[in-house]
Amino acid sequence: MVYAISISSGLAALLGAVIGGGITIVVNFFQQKSQSKREFVKLAYELAKQDFNTRKELAKPGAKLPPIDYFMIYYMEYLKRVQSSKFKLTDLNKVMSLRDELNEFYKDN
Repeated sequence: MVYAISISSGLAALLGAVIGGGITIVVNFFQQKSQSKREFVKLAYELAKQDFNTRKELAKPGAKLPPIDYFMIYYMEYLKRVQSSKFKLTDLNKVMSLRDELNEFYKDN
């Protein structure tokens, strides 16, 4: 047995608008989140590239520099902590500890 639900055309239009508007809001939310992540990575890359190039210019001939991923890891963590709503100055100590760990890792490799 098939049951038919009858609703007025005005209610159907309202329901369609609510569903369509809801879908638009959800899609925009995910697009904004994705764009923010891309901008975050781009900023970290720009900082890493500038730091790498500055160290390269200041380095003595033949000096060994860590690869650019060293700088990317550092700046991604730095930006993540600084942009946090729960940021405290003690968080910078954690970033400095990461830098020390990265220095040890790349010094040995």
